[in-house]
Amino acid sequence: MNIEGLWIVDFAGIQGPPFRGGVVLVNRRILGADDVHTYEGHYQLEGNKFNAKVTVRQYREGFNVMKRNRPFEIELSGKVVKRDEISASGTVVGDAESELVVVMKKRVDY
Repeated sequence: MNIEGLWIVDFAGIQGPPFRGGVVLVNRRILGADDVHTYEGHYQLEGNKFNAKVTVRQYREGFNVMKRNRPFEIELSGKVVKRDEISASGTVVGDAESELVVVMKKRVDY
């Protein structure tokens, strides 16, 4: 299964309404951004099981669904539910109560 490409990501966290960004998955790397943050990390895919660890950095003032303004890491686990959709959830590393839900939809193949 090839999940490499450009994905639109909807986030729902512990604060406020859902938020949207974009990421590129290629060679087990994740690179992306939204209006306020950059994302950089790695992912693994085993069958339809998706796992990722992503560093989030805020580059300007704005809304943050995780209530953090310093760099932080998120660990995600989920599955590929369709060829062009991944559903996952996770937490900020070191804070098990900071739950995050993510739905990713593929828009461009790599």
